Parts: sequence; C-alpha cells; structure tokens
Amino acid sequence: MSKTLPQQLYLLSYNVDKGKLSNGQFRGHLMRAAALAELTIDGYLTDADGKAIADPGKPPADQFLAEVLADSPAERPRSWRSLVRRRTRAAEATVRSQLAAEGTITVTPARVLGLFPRHEVTVTRDSEVSTLRETARRPVLNQLDPASVPQREAALAVLAAAGELSSVFSRAERREHKRLIRELGDNLGEAAPSLRKAIASIRAAIAASAAHGGG
Repeated sequence: MSKTLPQQLYLLSYNVDKGKLSNGQFRGHLMRAAALAELTIDGYLTDADGKAIADPGKPPADQFLAEVLADSPAERPRSWRSLVRRRTRAAEATVRSQLAAEGTITVTPARVLGLFPRHEVTVTRDSEVSTLRETARRPVLNQLDPASVPQREAALAVLAAAGELSSVFSRAERREHKRLIRELGDNLGEAAPSLRKAIASIRAAIAASAAHGGG
C-alpha cells in the first residue's frame, strides 16, 4: 500500500546520515499540513473564503486523514490555519504509530535526562528514505516545469521546503530555488489555495518560535 503524504513527510524528516529524526518541533504541524494537502488533492476538502469545506461523502480509508477531515465538518468549517495547528502532538504520534505498525520504522521508548519521555525512531530501510528524498528533490534541483510534476510529488517538495527539512533541502537550496518551489505549489490546482494557507501557518509558527529563542 502506498504511503500517504503525512507518512512520507515523517520519513523525510529522518536524517539517514545521522540516524535520527530532525526538525522535531514542528513535525506535527507538517503532518497536519500534509494531510490537508492530500485531502484537497483527492477532493475531500475545498477552499471557500479561507475556510476548509469538507465533502460530506465517504471519508478516506486512512485513519489519520479521516481524523483531520473530521476536524472540519461540513456544517462547521474551520480556517486552514486552525486546522494545521490542532492537535499537532497527537498528529505526529498517529503517523508514527502507523509507520511502526507496518514495519517501516522501529520505535524505542526512552527518557531525556532520565525524566522526560521521548521516542527513539529508527528507519528499517535507509534506502526507502533515500529514494523518497530524491523524489522530493528532483523537481526542484532539476528545475522541472511545474506543470509536468505530479501533484503529490510537487506537494512533497513544497512541504519539505516549508517545514525546513534540512534532511531534504539545505537553507541555500531553499533560497536559490525559492521561486520554483512557489510555482510548484501554485500549480496544484484546487489544492493550491489550501496548501498556501497551510504553509503560511507552518512558517508563522517557525518564525514565532525563532523570535522567542526556540530555534
């Protein structure tokens, strides 16, 4: 079974060279934004006056996507910003559990300073992450015509850049290809407005953290 965009973004936050996850503070935000992008690409959500409007039909089979969709019921639509920021810790935990259940990662409980619980994550196959990384980098570094890039690949690249995943793009690469990354997002059709708003929410959270010394 193919992996969802949130699952792919989780794996992309794993640094194969260092053997650990990176960019942890906003991983939950990224999971939520990726879910919103996938739900919009698949027609479960549409944008209307800055809010996510859910299709009242059958929900997606994936548990996490269904949970995110349920957060914006048709009778009470929410803003994209609020949807990105809802239950981010639970979002990461759900996606992590999905990947562990299918054997893509192993999760070992640990404690920081012997007090604070954490999860040590190891990817089962480094090659899977490396292949996914090349998929995300290809349209940007090869400077492909955005119109020729499949929507999910484009969303993968754009979200990896927005989440500042250093395991995918360096800061210099993000800066150099800023315009192309934006064009990839703009070429996502019905998903473009929602993705722009979701990305804006991630960047705002990152900027706020940096301003308060969170890094």
